[in-house]
Amino acid sequence: GLEELGLKYTEKNISDPEAEAELLAKGGEHKVPFLVDDQTGICLYESGAIVSYLQGEYGKKDAEQTTS
Repeated sequence: GLEELGLKYTEKNISDPEAEAELLAKGGEHKVPFLVDDQTGICLYESGAIVSYLQGEYGKKDAEQTTS
């Protein structure tokens, strides 16, 4: 997950009307988890897709750093 990759994140509670409106504006579908990667602009809400994306986008960089 995010911790294993050393990534910073902000958790939001979508029961808050402002957070819910922000989620929907970014393409969310009242589904959680929902990931917004501010560095790439990617928005994902399927947990399998989120894990695959994080491993592909940030896992390689982490592996390169540990082998250098």
